[in-house]
Amino acid sequence: MSQPNDLKQLTESFFKSLNSNISWSGPILKVSNVPSDFEQLFGKKSPYNLAFSDQEVTKETELISKGSFMLNAITEYLDKKGQMTSIKLDFNEDFLAAFKRYLKLKNAEIQSLTKTEEYKQIYKFTFQTLLQYLNEKEQIINSLYLQQGNIIQFNIDNYKSSSFNSKEDYQEETKRAYASAKENLKSLIMPRMQETSLILKQKLKNEQTRIQNHYSNQRNELQQAIKRAKDNLIELEKQKSKDPGNLQLWSKESKIKEHISALETSEIHEKLNQEEKFLLNDELHKHSLNISTKLLNTTIINCPIFKFNITLKSKDSARQLSFSFDPITQELTPKITCELCSLPIQELFLCSSGHLSCVNCLRKCMDCSKELCSKCIQSSCNHCAKRLCRRCAKKCPDCHATICSYHAKINRLTGQPACTRCLQQCIKCSNYYPKSHLKDNICTACSRLSNLKKKFED
Repeated sequence: MSQPNDLKQLTESFFKSLNSNISWSGPILKVSNVPSDFEQLFGKKSPYNLAFSDQEVTKETELISKGSFMLNAITEYLDKKGQMTSIKLDFNEDFLAAFKRYLKLKNAEIQSLTKTEEYKQIYKFTFQTLLQYLNEKEQIINSLYLQQGNIIQFNIDNYKSSSFNSKEDYQEETKRAYASAKENLKSLIMPRMQETSLILKQKLKNEQTRIQNHYSNQRNELQQAIKRAKDNLIELEKQKSKDPGNLQLWSKESKIKEHISALETSEIHEKLNQEEKFLLNDELHKHSLNISTKLLNTTIINCPIFKFNITLKSKDSARQLSFSFDPITQELTPKITCELCSLPIQELFLCSSGHLSCVNCLRKCMDCSKELCSKCIQSSCNHCAKRLCRRCAKKCPDCHATICSYHAKINRLTGQPACTRCLQQCIKCSNYYPKSHLKDNICTACSRLSNLKKKFED
């Protein structure tokens, strides 16, 4: 028979399966938002205040106990129902703000964010298991959640949800999930089955012992009656020897012999054996445990997986990132890592070439002062060792040295930059020429101009 705690669990699980609103106020279970078909069956609209003992019953409460009208209504409703529902979880998070917190941008900002949704399915199966024994019925309700065929720890009550009509057909997936749920249900109800079986086994043993003792006593009493009759017959034989002419003694002897003969017949022993066997089999039947399980409800829970495309914009570059976010596990994939050292990024920098960098891998070009990662700054000036980005690093065409803007001068003859070791500045015009084009630090053009002036002056 269901105990009070079992009834509480049964009732709470039942109204949860109906997606009703439930709360406890001390020993009273308050239930509202009950489906109209149950209200019609019960004959009263919700809300309900449910009590589980006679001491808590008032005019405002409904008693849940064996044989109560409410419990019978729940049982009848469960017998008739076996429906499938489809819902989706609703999340109303400010994802833009969440990404700003997650990315921890230092030199960039989120320029745009677009979101799409895909769904993964979690299956909820609610089973009613009925244990019948000793003319009693015990109901157990279990709800199992499965994802990809595996039992998971999940509770739909922790999330907001709404009805959902999916265009996808999940019939085959539902069948596979149901088969797995039935297998796992066995392990859930096994402890209660074993506990009940042990109790029934002990009670059966007690009853069998009682019956066997009873019929053992019956047989002993029968043997005692035969012995007493035979003792009486011996005594009567003695009396006859003393008074052989006493006809009453002869008559009495005849009756005793008939009585002994009746007690020793096989029929009376067979009757005792049959009665004992019947009662033992009857007790075995009474103490057997009958188990039946049926599916009450299947709920397909559609859990969104959010797909995000994010555009990051810094002063000098932009970068597009794609993420998947599971709001149940709070898992964001892929993880944000530095593209240089592959370590998780605590503060994200966007280099001028669009690479994601941590603070340890961020550098600055000493010519243009742009922030770049160590991948983009791999050159340095051979004259002063300044770190240079690709745009600022120049190559001397003569000695092939890497040079910065300070040590790169424009060759007046070619119009191309060369290093200050390969060029020399004319003291007259301040232009740079290959050293072979200067004499006494004066370029050929300035020397020629100087000679012309002297001729004119002469």
